[in-house]
Amino acid sequence: MSNHFKTAMICAATLGLAACGATTGGGATTGGTGQIALPHKTFKQAFANKDVLTGYTRGFTHAPGYNVKFSSPVLVGLQKNSTGGVDISVNSELVSLSASDYNSISNGYKYSDTANGETTVFTVSGIKSDKYDYASMLIVDFYDNQGNSGIHIADMGIKTKTMPTSAMSSNYSGTSIIALAEKNGSGGNIYASDINLNTNYSTASITGNMTNIKNALDLSKAAGQINIENGQISGDRFVGKLTGDAVLNNQLGGTLAGNIEGGFYGPNAVEAAGKFQLETNRYIAIGGFVAKQ
Repeated sequence: MSNHFKTAMICAATLGLAACGATTGGGATTGGTGQIALPHKTFKQAFANKDVLTGYTRGFTHAPGYNVKFSSPVLVGLQKNSTGGVDISVNSELVSLSASDYNSISNGYKYSDTANGETTVFTVSGIKSDKYDYASMLIVDFYDNQGNSGIHIADMGIKTKTMPTSAMSSNYSGTSIIALAEKNGSGGNIYASDINLNTNYSTASITGNMTNIKNALDLSKAAGQINIENGQISGDRFVGKLTGDAVLNNQLGGTLAGNIEGGFYGPNAVEAAGKFQLETNRYIAIGGFVAKQ
């Protein structure tokens, strides 16, 4: 697996964000039930006001001697604390980070449990990003001195209170981050791509694709694209299926398939964010995205 601390740094630089977000795997269940319906202030305003922002993760974990596997969804919460840092809760377990824990190189907050040899880097795109006003990703990157590791991603932000009317449709464009690993744990890479979403509110459907897939380290481009199909909108959340096209499948040596889930953020669903998981017979991948109209 690639160096995990570098993962957070690559994520921030590739997405053009001041920080990125977190993933955790699981089924296709929507992850918006834990999100608080806040007024349409911006993410930065909500954070400065010490509002609690929540989301569910997707991701994968790896233990030495075992295959990389998807993990179950986990509820994470984010809140600014009195030290100027952040309090992050993971399944009700609180991690309190001060302003001094922020690392400008990784654009994330680094937490070290020296007694257990564990390190976790939390990166949050919405705190300092000027690219998106309402939607954000939280990326949790974990590793220890025993060789255990995991990457988890959640979307969170200022959820849309009133969705657009059935007579409207919208197109979104943005960027995604993809963590790809060999299932046997022998290697992995971080990729970035453009993402395009097309919504049809009259049929409550959503489609799209991920194109221009590039290795985040050397910027080499992967052939092919990932298609978003059979997407359904329910309230301010959506789910859909992912498939690799023939060119990408040929490059990976197997059929790439998975699912995506996300939500709409800000007034009139002006932004969208979410996370996804994919796999072939050889590879496993998780990712997250932020996009806007």
